[in-house]
Amino acid sequence: AARRKVAAVATQLVGDEVAASRLGAVTSAVAKDLHRANTAASLGVYLAPVGHNGELVMEFGGDVPESAALRLGAFFDRIQRGNDGVTAALSYEGAVGADRVARLQSLVQQKTRDELMQEVREQNLALEESLENLKRTRSARDRLESELNIGREIQMSMLPLTFPAFPEHQTFDIFATLHPAQQVGGDFYDMFLMDEARLCFCVGDVSGKGVPAALFMAVTKTLIKSFAAHERSPARILEQVNQEQAVGNESCMFVTILLGVLDIHTGQLTFSNAGHNPPLLRRRGGEIERLDARHGPIIGAMEDLDYGEDSFHMQPGDLLYLYTDGINEAMNSERELYGEERLLESLQGLPMEAGAELAVQGSVNPVWAYQGDAPQADDVTVLALCFRGEAGASSVPSLSLVLQN
Repeated sequence: AARRKVAAVATQLVGDEVAASRLGAVTSAVAKDLHRANTAASLGVYLAPVGHNGELVMEFGGDVPESAALRLGAFFDRIQRGNDGVTAALSYEGAVGADRVARLQSLVQQKTRDELMQEVREQNLALEESLENLKRTRSARDRLESELNIGREIQMSMLPLTFPAFPEHQTFDIFATLHPAQQVGGDFYDMFLMDEARLCFCVGDVSGKGVPAALFMAVTKTLIKSFAAHERSPARILEQVNQEQAVGNESCMFVTILLGVLDIHTGQLTFSNAGHNPPLLRRRGGEIERLDARHGPIIGAMEDLDYGEDSFHMQPGDLLYLYTDGINEAMNSERELYGEERLLESLQGLPMEAGAELAVQGSVNPVWAYQGDAPQADDVTVLALCFRGEAGASSVPSLSLVLQN
């Protein structure tokens, strides 16, 4: 194929088909010798202007033996031997028009059948390699996705998912939901009875997303339940959780937590807020209070921190609403935030007799409607606690005593 290309170009330049065929034959022979010698040989053909005339230049790259160079010298006008191979040039006389030069250049640059076949073979090899890489990537991705799905199932199984959660108790109603933005997330909630009179509940939001956040969430949730087994104060529980999570926290992860303890008989609620969104309290008359008190910084950032707490009485019909910032920071396709004002409107629009489940669903569904086709930006977690009270509980006097530290 190289011989035919050289012969065709030389015929156009020198006008002698016999001489051009001999040039093509010797070129092909030298190229074959280099190929048989298994050297890293290359063959280049191009036209070079020399004054008013020009040259057909052929470059033989590689270890060209002396005998091959002598063979080339018998047919080419100029032979130049260098470190990288041999350059052979055939001179032609007379000015060549631009159109003719363009046609010759096109002929020189035209790929031979061997070159085309080599390109096809290289492309086939590249395609086969890409397919193998794709198979390996898909297999690894499928395994990862399967493991993440299993992780999601394990994470969700750690949360209370059966509602009503405490059907044997009629004095309160509690409901919660969690929607991770990825397969696994860092939000969590929990609710459990500390004893016959106290309900402990919490909502948390770990920094970041994915597997690291899920692991940090699992440890935090376990620590809360462990310390709550022998401690009744939300502030003291958070202090112990913070101490455990801050020691050796080289990844610098943290979690915000709202932890509360409710006396299910009297409605006395004590809570501690560690850097979390302020909870909302909807009174039985419909007015909504924002409990802005912050009792300490985020959990896990620093050791030896003290946390405070506050207490108030829930009246029959009062509803406490806890949430993570996946609610108020949800965005639509225009990247506009949902905001707390829309959340307050959804709570105010609920019927006065709405229970915990209706409060959760009635506040989360508007978020999905607002978000539309936009991707979920963050985990969404909501917990609602409705205090019903006991018969005659409102007539029982209560005493609150505040002692200065």
